[in-house]
Amino acid sequence: ERGGLSTLTIEELDEEKEMDEHEEGGGSDDGGRQLLAMMKRGQLTASLLVGKPDVGTWALKHGWSDGLGVEELKRLIASDDLRAMSIASELVSAASSVESSRPLLATLVQEGTLEELLVHPDADVRSGAASCAAKIGLASKALSADEGEVMSLLDVAIELLFEEDEHELSSDARALEKKVLSSKATGESTSMDRGVEVLAYLASKTFVKERVAGGYKPGGSPSDRKSALDRLVELSCAPNSGDAQMAYGLAGIFNLLAVSIETLRREAFIGKEITKEQYDQLQALGKTGEENDAEAKEDEKEGDDPKSVSERIRKMANANVPRAMVKLLEGSKSSDATQDKLFEAMGRMASEPSVRGIMIQQGCLTTCLQLDKGDKPNEIEKKILRQARTCVAKLLVTINPGILTVSQRSGAVGPLLKLVKDNDALDLMHFEALMSLTNLAGFDEETKNRVVARNGIPVLGYAMFSDHEMVRRAATEVMCNMVPHPEFMNYLTK
Repeated sequence: ERGGLSTLTIEELDEEKEMDEHEEGGGSDDGGRQLLAMMKRGQLTASLLVGKPDVGTWALKHGWSDGLGVEELKRLIASDDLRAMSIASELVSAASSVESSRPLLATLVQEGTLEELLVHPDADVRSGAASCAAKIGLASKALSADEGEVMSLLDVAIELLFEEDEHELSSDARALEKKVLSSKATGESTSMDRGVEVLAYLASKTFVKERVAGGYKPGGSPSDRKSALDRLVELSCAPNSGDAQMAYGLAGIFNLLAVSIETLRREAFIGKEITKEQYDQLQALGKTGEENDAEAKEDEKEGDDPKSVSERIRKMANANVPRAMVKLLEGSKSSDATQDKLFEAMGRMASEPSVRGIMIQQGCLTTCLQLDKGDKPNEIEKKILRQARTCVAKLLVTINPGILTVSQRSGAVGPLLKLVKDNDALDLMHFEALMSLTNLAGFDEETKNRVVARNGIPVLGYAMFSDHEMVRRAATEVMCNMVPHPEFMNYLTK
């Protein structure tokens, strides 16, 4: 590196030099030399796919051995050489993450070549192949109709979560922290990282959510082994887990477990000029009756109704998922994307009234109240703040204010009023914030004083003129609970 700029040198591979180097290392046969050259090309292509996806795709399709890259990739997989198969595994995992390179891997899936990596005894080899299979399958919807394929990948993913403990039987917190953070330090994915990645892809399927939330263990698991959900919580609660590479994947899994497919579809249309119902009607017009019936049966098969979601959330709360999310947020370097997923997941869980007390006990309310993004947050930080304030609103709608500490009651007033003032927030968010303020303001004089001190009366007065009837009604209820505070009475006389 010179003058703050990184330099990159690209030179043509010298095949004769490669052969001489390999002979010095003890491998003099032609097959060994060719394998070594293919391994080097595979490493280079995998790196390009991660750093420069378009260049990596070109390298795999055209630049590798005059367009024979996929054929040489098959030879790496069939070589029975651990290093070669590990490189092949990393390569297919990287390629499956790039949309333009996925079609190049289709033959590996169709011919069953990928299966050789999935059943390999080495965890590193299996993990990359499992990641590839999940990405390709879900991207092409090939896995949607085959529950058996999905369950096979789920078993592989869960085994990877425990892989490193099979060799180091230690539950010591420092040992677990070292494993969780190892990928962050080296920049390479561990077996646990891959397991979390695959599980995050599979968690979009309803039956996978149900099994994970229900304490699923793969067949043949040791009797003393934790369930998949308990293991995810354990990884999340490791010291500094929020700084780990797998943190975003863990956040995504918890988020998906707490939401239905229907809710995700509805959220996708928020802010659009067309509603989900209108879109569905337009889609139905372009399909035959048989296609509409088949789609209806598929939706019914998913069966991800509100009752099922509520039951999953209760199981998650009993498994200490709220505490796991709080621990992930404690990381000093947790990314904005990870925080966004975690606060959104907390808000989804808080929609279930029966778990709000548990969530407050496990630190969700305090974590949301302590969130600070400075005086000039950017757009993603504003969204994160909105998610956290929405979670506070949901938690306090029905909770008995008497079980809260004084600092929690007074500390919640400011974020709730800010949510009411947020013009980018939905009417539902305004409504929930006002209902929570109604709950708090009716408890004691100290909370009323806090509302006044935060200049809340004008904010509530403004909300009484909202376009939405329920928001106007909720704002009026808060005002009624402010009686007979002197400042409120003065406001009425003006």
